[in-house]
Amino acid sequence: MLKANRPDLTMEAVILRDQFRTLFTASELKIAEERLGEYGKQAARYLAEKERLYPDELESGHKYAEGARKQVRVNAYERNPRARRDCLKHHGYGCAVCGFVFERVYGELGKNFIHVHHLRPLALCDSSYILDAIEDLRPVCPNCHAMLHSSGKVLTIEELKARMSKQS
Repeated sequence: MLKANRPDLTMEAVILRDQFRTLFTASELKIAEERLGEYGKQAARYLAEKERLYPDELESGHKYAEGARKQVRVNAYERNPRARRDCLKHHGYGCAVCGFVFERVYGELGKNFIHVHHLRPLALCDSSYILDAIEDLRPVCPNCHAMLHSSGKVLTIEELKARMSKQS
């Protein structure tokens, strides 16, 4: 991995990550640090910079292969289209966080476009549940929806609004 200029992928760099350090003795950690030497510092810098990037962002100046087909298994949670319709009929098409309305900006193209956010994340439910479309769902724009789900825990609409108001 050093020849590929990816010291962060060496076994030594992995051993030195915080989540794995406790699995090794002090002498083993010292050996890993010595073996990495300057590359260890590069690995730490690379990881610090990498954590700031979004997963789909690419570093500039590099060429990347894309488009390979792969099979992915995921859990998909059924959504009831009637619940979406009832939510939007009651709450409208403005984002519950920022107020953005697609039709105002994009005209006919943006008419009736908005995401619907579950206040109780489906992934945290053990099984299907009966929801109240007016109480349990809110319209949100795609940007706000992504931000609601961007941290380790799903933010509430109020938490995201508070974060946004701090930035103003």
